[in-house]
Amino acid sequence: MKNMKSIKRTFLTLTIISMALTITGFAQDREKETVIAAPATPFTYQGKLTVGGTAANGSYDFIIGIYSEPDGDSMLGEQTIEGVQVVNGIFTVSLEFETGAFQRFETAYLDIQVRPEREGDYTRLLPRQQIGSTPYAKIADSAREADLLTCSNCITDGQIVSVAGSKVTGTVANATNAVNATNATNAVTAQNALNAVDLTSDQTIGGDKRFTGVLNGLGGFAGDGSGLTNVSGTLRWNVVSGTSVTASPNNAYVATNAGQTVITLPASANPGDVIKIRSQGDGGFRISQQAGQQILASNIPNNTFVFHPKGNNGSWRSITSSADGSKLAAVSNNALFTSTDSGETWTQQNTGGSGNWVSITSSADGTKLAAVRTNISGERIYTSTDSGVTWTIREHIRLWQSITSSADGTILAAGDNNGRIYISADSGETWVIRSLGSQVLRAITSSADGTKLAATGTGTFGSQIYTSTDSGLTWTARESNRQWNSITSSADGTKLAAVVLNGHIYTSTDSGITWTARMTDANRNWPSITSSADGTKLAAVVLGGQIWISTDSGSTWTARGSNRQWASITSSADGTKLAAGVSGGQIYTRGPALPATTAGTAGYLTGGKFSTIELVYIGSGQFVAVNATGNFIAF
Repeated sequence: MKNMKSIKRTFLTLTIISMALTITGFAQDREKETVIAAPATPFTYQGKLTVGGTAANGSYDFIIGIYSEPDGDSMLGEQTIEGVQVVNGIFTVSLEFETGAFQRFETAYLDIQVRPEREGDYTRLLPRQQIGSTPYAKIADSAREADLLTCSNCITDGQIVSVAGSKVTGTVANATNAVNATNATNAVTAQNALNAVDLTSDQTIGGDKRFTGVLNGLGGFAGDGSGLTNVSGTLRWNVVSGTSVTASPNNAYVATNAGQTVITLPASANPGDVIKIRSQGDGGFRISQQAGQQILASNIPNNTFVFHPKGNNGSWRSITSSADGSKLAAVSNNALFTSTDSGETWTQQNTGGSGNWVSITSSADGTKLAAVRTNISGERIYTSTDSGVTWTIREHIRLWQSITSSADGTILAAGDNNGRIYISADSGETWVIRSLGSQVLRAITSSADGTKLAATGTGTFGSQIYTSTDSGLTWTARESNRQWNSITSSADGTKLAAVVLNGHIYTSTDSGITWTARMTDANRNWPSITSSADGTKLAAVVLGGQIWISTDSGSTWTARGSNRQWASITSSADGTKLAAGVSGGQIYTRGPALPATTAGTAGYLTGGKFSTIELVYIGSGQFVAVNATGNFIAF
């Protein structure tokens, strides 16, 4: 192998050992084109290479071409294969040529050139090797002849084992026993088809039948859908006149009962199922849960008034708030409570004395408090400078009715049962008296600086509203004689709002000179009203009714909450935080969006009259509130 570059062609020989597939030409009928069957490609070629009569060993490069003639330039294709391992002269190569080249000629020849790997010129081995025919190649060509034939009845039923449905085209008559016809498009009439339903007439379809895709050209479905349940994306409204019902998925319910209607969530639902509930009845609704269920209520919109019950039951008479709403103080008949966390927790304070508490007021920062109590023979005024922890008894024994404070807590004004108003300019240490005649002074309110005061009175034939612009030194009677009850003021004292027992709400924008009647649709028993610092947000409570809210200085009102024996209400300076006490019940605070109900049968969600909520099932026993208007409480 040392002088392989100079090896003469006569010393390099090749012996064909085998070809995995060889072909040759054959004669056909006179009227057919002469072709040969194409071999499988690639095919394997094996030979023996000798050098000077000795079997070659090593790595060689080959150029193998296909020619249609034994000599001359009739090449049909060529392939170069480098680095072929030759062992004892034996080598094997895989050849891949265009199959059409074999079908165009009767015979084909291999032209082989060889050289040691990457050394010198190639040596062509002559003569060219003719490619012979193998038996199965001949059969394959015969099969090709069959493609050229057309015949009638040349395939019998016995020869057909099965035919893929996708290969059947045209008209198929008498296709009986077609049980499963997958992808049978444009099947206009399918006689004797198992379970076929004629949809052109009224039919009762049994079993679990499902429509998928788009129904085109049908004009939609007719009917009111009253028999459909658990259909995602649709809602059928059901009127519930009774007091209880178990909801079905994808249904809506209107509760009309005067008492509370209990609507129980369905025991099972699929993710995406919807339940919608609205209350038209006075009693509202209660959404009860089944085992493992919970309502996620944090998505209740922020503009929904959400009230939480807090503290103990009591006969709450009056409640007051700091400007930011964080500090609250409330009095019941025989107890005084304070809160420093916006009403979440309450502490009863030891004030001393006896008698029933009737009114309490707070400075803007919540540190200075003043409260009055009364009994048959009268009682005293109490003040605190540490948010209600300790108290000092002030003034004389009188039949006190109401008390108010300036924002800094220095100017106080209190009214009694005999038409007299007492004024203090030193946080309650000393007092001066002013008389407004023989009447019961029911309520009194103050501007932030304490210069503007307004008071309401009542008597046998009613009384008027009285206003002062000099911290109570002089007073002017306003409006008409009515059974005035509660009154509230903006921080600058220009906007006032007052309520009448079994009457309407009245507002003023000129410090009480002129008044406009509001809420004139019906007479209501209003015990209390409160205002934001700018006077735009008002809230009033009805004894035995709801909480009414206004965000436009009293022009329009919206009812919130459930019917309760509301007694008193107070507001933060911005009007976003409200706290209201129920006579014989708890204190309710308007707080942030509800997090969730208690999981399981112990948890539930209530909604007041005219409240509406939409729940979507998200799996794992959880329903999420996606839309809500009205008042809700989670338990």
